[in-house]
Amino acid sequence: MKSSTIKGFEIKADLYRLELDVAPEGFDINSIETHTINYFKQYGFRYSNLASELYYRYNGIKSEKYIPASLYYYYIAPYLIKMDFVHAFDDKCIYSKLFPKMKQPKTVMMNMNGRLYVSSDNSYNGEQEITVKDAVQYLQAQKKCVIKPTMTGGGKGVQLFDFKNSNDSEILQLLNEYKYGFIIQEPVKNSDELKRLNHSSLNTCRIYTYRRVDSSEYVVLGSAIRFGGEGSFRDNACSGGGFCRINEDGLLDDTIFRYKHFEKGSLKNDKGIDILYIPQYDKMVECCKSLHRCLPYCDLVGWDITEDEEGELILIEYNYAADSEFLQIFNGPAFGEYTDELMEHLTQPTSDEMITIRRSFANAPEKTMVIDMKKIGDL
Repeated sequence: MKSSTIKGFEIKADLYRLELDVAPEGFDINSIETHTINYFKQYGFRYSNLASELYYRYNGIKSEKYIPASLYYYYIAPYLIKMDFVHAFDDKCIYSKLFPKMKQPKTVMMNMNGRLYVSSDNSYNGEQEITVKDAVQYLQAQKKCVIKPTMTGGGKGVQLFDFKNSNDSEILQLLNEYKYGFIIQEPVKNSDELKRLNHSSLNTCRIYTYRRVDSSEYVVLGSAIRFGGEGSFRDNACSGGGFCRINEDGLLDDTIFRYKHFEKGSLKNDKGIDILYIPQYDKMVECCKSLHRCLPYCDLVGWDITEDEEGELILIEYNYAADSEFLQIFNGPAFGEYTDELMEHLTQPTSDEMITIRRSFANAPEKTMVIDMKKIGDL
């Protein structure tokens, strides 16, 4: 494939992500006057200011260090994350084994590789494998539960299902729709403080932890609280809800951000909330950093964590290579003060121990860039 063709693909990928996750519907991206960003030139990359201008319209933070989608997904994510390893850790069914000391939603049933397991202690073994017929009968004794695919994120395929008031055929149809790779869990209820944001949804904190390159230091790049829209049980901001930035002291910014809307809301005006601190935010941060140490092949993780009605921290899920768009909308450039050091390491030769080939993307810096193509194969 010609390098010019790949360069065109990178530009299209950037535009697609901006239109999908950043630019409001009906907004004409072509109306923005563009120029090449000087910051990335020093590292051998050529990017326009289009992404920076769109993020600026959300948060009012001017910077040339906003990370374009193609830079993030084609260069940074494969550099920070060993993709051929992390897929094995992405299955939500093995969270209890990865983080056995961390409280998680109570698992009712899970499907791993087409095999069904029931559990009363958030673990599984071969002796607890059951048949589809037994699974249907077992689920009929359950109340409303959350069912979701185990290998996807972004709230895709997540639904609340009333098993107790469903018949055999309805439950069987549900299991057939998800086929294999799903988990069924009891719903989690928020603490009273977090319920103030939205009573119907599970409101969760998204905390981005980053293991600095050539360092054992774990830092937080940014955090936000996400809440659903009225009547929704999901916290996805793209489903009618919103999100607010969490400051280092756990205090929420008053500004409510929403996907696809430059117009911002206000906690005080929209919800009547003058001040809201995230309960145990310091403990959440330390918890996420500690859990991150269990993932040696991921240098960047987006954690979804909350406080339940018992006042305990509970892990909902984690996202490796979590999308950069969400973070940059409310927090500014994704890597903030660590951008320079990351770009310096990114554009140096990778370890000789890696099986590498010269990067073929036209936008790669010609001086040194090499990368493991296997690591980006599934991006």
